[in-house]
Amino acid sequence: MTKRHLVRSLLTGLLSSLFALIPISKLHADEQSEWVDKTFQELSEEQRIAQLFMVAAYSKKDDRHYKELEELIKRYNVGGLIFFKSDCETQVKLTNHYQAVAKTPLLISLDAEWGLGMRLQDGMCFPKQMTLGAIQDDKLIYDMRS
Repeated sequence: MTKRHLVRSLLTGLLSSLFALIPISKLHADEQSEWVDKTFQELSEEQRIAQLFMVAAYSKKDDRHYKELEELIKRYNVGGLIFFKSDCETQVKLTNHYQAVAKTPLLISLDAEWGLGMRLQDGMCFPKQMTLGAIQDDKLIYDMRS
């Protein structure tokens, strides 16, 4: 299995896990609105404010850091996590773990404007935006996605 196939498999697993944890993804538009309204009404004022926060999550730190993140998720119901420096396997494990302890599904993000390789050591890198902006044929940019 090539590195590219491994990364795709891990990311597919990550996305599948996220969608399995988020009940809203299986609902139609009306049901989604109802779910959002119901979920929002169940939150305290403090939790509603906490939903506006994304906490920095470092995948290569010690257990103390992981427990602090878990405590923020459980105690305050923060809205999301932004991950930094890791590998795909650790990223998937931590994301699944934090989603499992969250009362409200977390928004998971990664600062990765030039590809997953910017933050995940075994992730794919894309050309920098300056390079993409200089390309005259837009079809090449669309082809890059596949």
